[in-house]
Amino acid sequence: METWNRSDLYAQVWEQPLVKIAPTYGISAVALAKVCRKLQVPLPGRGYWTKKEFGKPVEQLPLPEAKNLPVVHRLKFPPASGSQVPLAASPEASPTDPEYLRIVEFESRKLAIDPGSKLHKLVKEADRTLKRAKPDERGILHPPYNENCLDVRVSKDSLERALIFINAVILTLSLISHQPHT
Repeated sequence: METWNRSDLYAQVWEQPLVKIAPTYGISAVALAKVCRKLQVPLPGRGYWTKKEFGKPVEQLPLPEAKNLPVVHRLKFPPASGSQVPLAASPEASPTDPEYLRIVEFESRKLAIDPGSKLHKLVKEADRTLKRAKPDERGILHPPYNENCLDVRVSKDSLERALIFINAVILTLSLISHQPHT
């Protein structure tokens, strides 16, 4: 176990984002930020790295004089290739549960939005109902309470685009729900 070097830590946190430094210490970026607060090491503010990346002027806060600092210990991990800390646990076997694999496959799909595709019956009904709906004071369309309609809150100008997107989602979900389970 060793103590943190405050000036080295300061130099590192202003050199690159915490999420890139933290793995070399075997901790999360949140834990590293807590260490910095305890050691009174200032951190870059929101947007610092984006501004720096695009060549905008950024201000690096100076390292203040240390006042009543606690002694913070850390475990030393040798950095592995790619600055990643080796995991103590052995790697898990790939999941074989069919439902899990189906969910993973579903999440990896891209949603194909085709404005010319045939509208699902729910979308057709919402289109018909919302085109007749009156906008409220903010310009949002609200269908009459006595009519069945998809729960969509959209302005009249955005209605067509919203329905095209909703149609793509419904068609994708209906295709998946009709696929046989493996």
